[in-house]
Amino acid sequence: MASRARACGFVSALGLIGACVGDSTVQNDAGPDATMDAIVNDTAANDATDAGGPFCAGNTHTFCEDFDSYNNITSLVAAWQGTMVNNGATLSYGTGLSPPNSLLSMATGPTPLGGQHIWVEHAPFTQAATTQITLEYDLKVDSAALTGVQTAGFAAVVLGTSILTDLSVYLYVDASGLGVAWSPPADAGALFHPYSLSMMPAMGAWAGRWGVVVSMTTGALEATHNGTVVGTSTSTIPAALLKPSAITVAAGVNFVGASSSATIEIDNLTLDIQ
Repeated sequence: MASRARACGFVSALGLIGACVGDSTVQNDAGPDATMDAIVNDTAANDATDAGGPFCAGNTHTFCEDFDSYNNITSLVAAWQGTMVNNGATLSYGTGLSPPNSLLSMATGPTPLGGQHIWVEHAPFTQAATTQITLEYDLKVDSAALTGVQTAGFAAVVLGTSILTDLSVYLYVDASGLGVAWSPPADAGALFHPYSLSMMPAMGAWAGRWGVVVSMTTGALEATHNGTVVGTSTSTIPAALLKPSAITVAAGVNFVGASSSATIEIDNLTLDIQ
């Protein structure tokens, strides 16, 4: 069984998004899948998640966090062995899909250059990924007032040791709904490669289990909902970036926009490195 290690650090992977927007280097990779207009509300389907005790009990994932083992955010950060990076946003506990806790992050405008963010980042995993990396979590968008290119992201897989300096992959929400994106570690053209899913979750309700899957052989990037692929990005990760020395998980929120806001909860986060 994989260990249930924990560590923390607040970082701004999506802080890259803010810089990209400011530099007009955002690349939109929305493709044919972006015709889906479904309103996602899977509260009933997720009731089963509560059964059988703590979500992470007896898990076989590389990493599992249900946010229920610590009394407060300070204890979570300490246990994750990371550092807290904050740029005006807030992080707290909400009411979890698997009680008692979820990770609740909030960002409100106006934002400074580069966006507003708060991230808790796990200590890096050194296990080699030869096939794929999968990050999944239950998602609840309490509110998202976003316009234009204003974007909020909430959890990320980092191919490296820090979301600030290395390639990151994540789901995000903007005015058109959810999407999947990746950001390279340095300026090599567009710094933000989004792919719109055109699926807006119902506000204020747990909207199912969402995830990202990164192929470590082809660089393909998929978005999943309740285990089913709902979109494949038209932009692949270059092969040269698919050999990280470590893999990191970050959870929190990043927000870009002068007058928008976002409040997002995640619960039962799992990472699988294969």
